[in-house]
Amino acid sequence: MRVSRALIVILLIALAYIVINPKVHPQNAQINVYLCPEDFCSKAIISLIDRANESVDVAVYSFTHKEIADAMIRAKERGLKVRVILESDQVTSYSQYGRLKAAGIEVELDKNPYSMHNKFLVVDGRVVATGSFNYTEAADKKNDENLIIIWDPEVARKYESEFEEMWSGVYGR
Repeated sequence: MRVSRALIVILLIALAYIVINPKVHPQNAQINVYLCPEDFCSKAIISLIDRANESVDVAVYSFTHKEIADAMIRAKERGLKVRVILESDQVTSYSQYGRLKAAGIEVELDKNPYSMHNKFLVVDGRVVATGSFNYTEAADKKNDENLIIIWDPEVARKYESEFEEMWSGVYGR
């Protein structure tokens, strides 16, 4: 097979960029991929929350999954700092908003005039879970969804920074 010089040059430039800029591809990151419903995304989220030692921060569009809420309540009962940002349009009678608030968890409704469509969790400032997975039974058992868990403090810092901006009502910076 004949490979063009232009393709070789492009590949070498891309490789050099990855080597020079390790933030693009963290060297020590462990990444786990889950595809729902077959991989039971809720169990991965619950496991992360149950293993947390310091903090759990969540920004999620829709949150109706009782077992994930139970895990967050257990984390709060263990003395962890637990905070949640929810899309205000998604707080309905099915939402876990009321249960979380009643358990003493800090819950904020997004202040963004548009949809807050994030779906991420940061545990102990070291692990991020993100993807299309909303914290709902439908996402867990019916929909085609994805969840990626990234074990990397640098990636976690970026998500934590985004969470802090959102928590303070800053969007789009």
